[in-house]
Amino acid sequence: MGLKNILIPMNCLKYYNFKVLLSSVNISYQGECFAHQNTFAMVFSHHMTMLRSYLIAHKFCDITKKESIDTFGTAIGCYYIAAMKSDEIYFNALNSKAKLLKLGYPNIDKQIKNYTPKKPQKSVLVMFHHFKSYKKVMEAIDKLLNLKYEIIFRPNPHFHNQKENVEITKFFQGKKGFVYDDSPKLTNETLQKAICSIGDYSSTIFSFPLTTLKPCMLFYPSDIMGDDFEKENINGKMLSFADENLHIISRSVDELVNHIENLNLKEWNDKILKYRNEEIYNLGNSSQVISDLIMQKAK
Repeated sequence: MGLKNILIPMNCLKYYNFKVLLSSVNISYQGECFAHQNTFAMVFSHHMTMLRSYLIAHKFCDITKKESIDTFGTAIGCYYIAAMKSDEIYFNALNSKAKLLKLGYPNIDKQIKNYTPKKPQKSVLVMFHHFKSYKKVMEAIDKLLNLKYEIIFRPNPHFHNQKENVEITKFFQGKKGFVYDDSPKLTNETLQKAICSIGDYSSTIFSFPLTTLKPCMLFYPSDIMGDDFEKENINGKMLSFADENLHIISRSVDELVNHIENLNLKEWNDKILKYRNEEIYNLGNSSQVISDLIMQKAK
């Protein structure tokens, strides 16, 4: 083979055609076949040990994380498979020796294919990673419940038992309109009924709007997170992972509630659909395109 390593995060494996020869991250994947047996063999290694490797980000915001910035800034002979055009802006700021491949993102293709839109209800999906603002999150949930919204509270599956999540759940448990969602994956029903999502920093702040064509409210209370939480300074270039085509930023509880109350879903549906069709590389066909390229490079 011409390649030493091909790195594909575990939750993307099922979208490709190969057999795992060796996994240095999760031994349970060794010998497992994905889609077609004997089509391709690979070594699965950690992205911090990349050498002549491919990286397919498992989150749209991976390239903004410090470990990714450090890795891509020094990578030699490596490839970064970009999902969308905005990735190129970040990638260029890195001054990386890696090569950017504009190929798309199989995970979002899969989500869009599996999603069936329905008329949304008066529901809001709440998902957070940063616990320092959880008191403000509770305040926002309380106000929305009083306005007769259904609140679907979905903690990060890895942090269900985090004390802040437990406190939020216990405080609102049993209150009319509050739903605690601990399902392994977001269901179609939840995606369909929510008029929007509320989040801060995760892959879902991108995947939710790109899948449902409904915006994500980015909630960054200025008295806790400051006025530029969404911005990243990369080699002196100030960039933002917030996207005006997908997100609405709120700096206070009242501003957040007001944005939700005055949401024009038809306008956002049209806006996000146009953006999605123009922004994502190889939309609906990225898995095949990526597989073809890997096979070509492996010869």
